[in-house]
Amino acid sequence: MSSRTVALTFDDGPGPHTAEVLAILAEHDVRATFFVTGAHVRANLALAAQVVAEGHLLGNHTYTHPQDVPGSRPRGHFDLLPAHQQASQIDTTTEQIVEATGVAPRYFRGPGGHHFSVLTSELVRARGMAVAHWTADSGDWNAPAQLSTDFQESILDAARGAVAAGSSGSHQMMLMHDAKASAESEDDLSSFRGNTVAALPAVIEIFGAAGYAFTDPAGAVR
Repeated sequence: MSSRTVALTFDDGPGPHTAEVLAILAEHDVRATFFVTGAHVRANLALAAQVVAEGHLLGNHTYTHPQDVPGSRPRGHFDLLPAHQQASQIDTTTEQIVEATGVAPRYFRGPGGHHFSVLTSELVRARGMAVAHWTADSGDWNAPAQLSTDFQESILDAARGAVAAGSSGSHQMMLMHDAKASAESEDDLSSFRGNTVAALPAVIEIFGAAGYAFTDPAGAVR
């Protein structure tokens, strides 16, 4: 087994680009983890079920993706919200995932990576999950609303950086997005994830050529 491991993770779906991501992963026989919102699972039950049926994991990414941005309900960094709001966001999402797939999530990721408070850690652990952050941010959450080779190259640069960072054998986790769940308007933040889709085959090639095994967030090969 390779001593170098990487987990490809996709946040905010399921959404319009999820099927494209799944097709690329299937073509390359790579498994990934999708951190989904409960609201998007509810709106895309069949797609959520497809993710699991094709051998991928669904992680809990809250129900409404709370952030400290206008329009967010509730508003605030997730790990600073009151306990009852955090618990409700986590629990309703797990319930929606189980309803769609029959499988409970094993990993949690807070919106924007806001999952480091003691309270959040305790709530997540009490529900049999582990917090999964990332080591490499593709930056695709801020992608333009159209295809851009320059932006795709920036995603590949993030993958190359992860390869370099993992040269000592440390487990890498790359953050990407297959949808948008934040409350900003389309003018402020686009939901277009075509650049992620376009870059994904090369991302897989970069890690594969460097001898990386594709794993779950804990580094276990599935």
